[in-house]
Amino acid sequence: MGSKRRALEPVSKDSRRSERQMEKAEAPATDQTIEEPSKNKTKCPKAATSGPTDGGTIKELSEMDLKEKLLEAVANNRNKAWLGILMLFEHYNFNHNHLKKALNLYKIDASFSTVQYKDIAPWVGLDPAKMSSDMETFKIHRAGLPIEVFDATLTDIEDYTQQYGYPEGHKNEESSSRWFSMYFKKIVALFSGAMFNTPESLLESEATRSDRIEYQYTIAGDISVLFIEVIPKEGTGPERLDFVAQVIAESIACRWMNAQNRYQSPILGLLCDGRRLRFFEFSTDNGVNKFRLGKFPKGETRLLIPDISPEDAEEDFDAGKAIKQIRSICEALYYVFLKGYCIGLEAFWNRSVEQATAESKARDSTPKWGKAVTFALAALATAVRAREIYEKEDGEASEPVAVEAVKLLNQSVDEAPVPVSKKPYIRAHVTRELLVA
Repeated sequence: MGSKRRALEPVSKDSRRSERQMEKAEAPATDQTIEEPSKNKTKCPKAATSGPTDGGTIKELSEMDLKEKLLEAVANNRNKAWLGILMLFEHYNFNHNHLKKALNLYKIDASFSTVQYKDIAPWVGLDPAKMSSDMETFKIHRAGLPIEVFDATLTDIEDYTQQYGYPEGHKNEESSSRWFSMYFKKIVALFSGAMFNTPESLLESEATRSDRIEYQYTIAGDISVLFIEVIPKEGTGPERLDFVAQVIAESIACRWMNAQNRYQSPILGLLCDGRRLRFFEFSTDNGVNKFRLGKFPKGETRLLIPDISPEDAEEDFDAGKAIKQIRSICEALYYVFLKGYCIGLEAFWNRSVEQATAESKARDSTPKWGKAVTFALAALATAVRAREIYEKEDGEASEPVAVEAVKLLNQSVDEAPVPVSKKPYIRAHVTRELLVA
């Protein structure tokens, strides 16, 4: 830890009081455990999916037919064009690029940033009038990071604060997003390119890029983790639920994208509104959509992002508490990325097994996917154990376990037949002679 690192101020009492006042509007009602991916599963669902109202046959649309269906879908209410888009997703297969071209051609604003919770909740079996109190929960954990990785993250946060300013001074979503990305930049790098970030809206057009930043983290094209950051705003419970509505809508769209490649695995969602971070899981079972809220072992369902104050009130500053708050967020993010990685790998393994069965012959990739899943699950379990040791004892005791988890992750990446370059990056070739040349 460098002595020049700027002090980080913990969340204020007023912020915590404001959070408690919101609990009634957004508290989940039930707790349902979501099992870790199992290497015994072999069945991969077909691409067809069913909508919230019926299980009609999925039809393939040509580009011309898609334009016609798109105009029909939005004709009655262009202000809620997103609703028509979701209906297309639920009942048709088509080329995704054709849809984006059509949205630009007809200047249709299909942005999910306008989705309201009261409209989207029924799509995932929730009653809008209950204001998410009927939302089930799933267990979420934290995964221990090696000290070197966490310390590098603290340095990144400070460096980006110098570059983009303090969060309260950010004027647009791009600045906020780039600053917060420092919480997980070093985490994503641990996957060595196997988990790829595509910072693009599924419905990206000139009309849809506003008020938020979206990242889709994929394993060779299968979307496993969806991260949405919205412009920091104060608001009532219903207004904040509209942020959750965006995650639901995007999750449905991501499910459709995965289905085109014959994957139908859960999608983990993260929502950051500038002050708090929440975790979700979207899944479809027998045509029924489910949307659940992440709940940590101690019962918390959201994490507060520590304030970074321009006033360095050294006499009141608790450095240990602030660093623990940041570590808590980073290690929750690490768990989500590890879990999403496991889910993505298992989807490929399932598909490989299914294809081998259909072809009545072994595939070279199947055992590789199996080994990659085994190492990934071991990495996840080991990282969770590292965090548990940290909470019961101290960081020094958890360090070798956290390092072992990263080694297992590296073994998984090496085994996975993921179409990314395994060659060393430029740092592997840097010498002092090259730096001073």
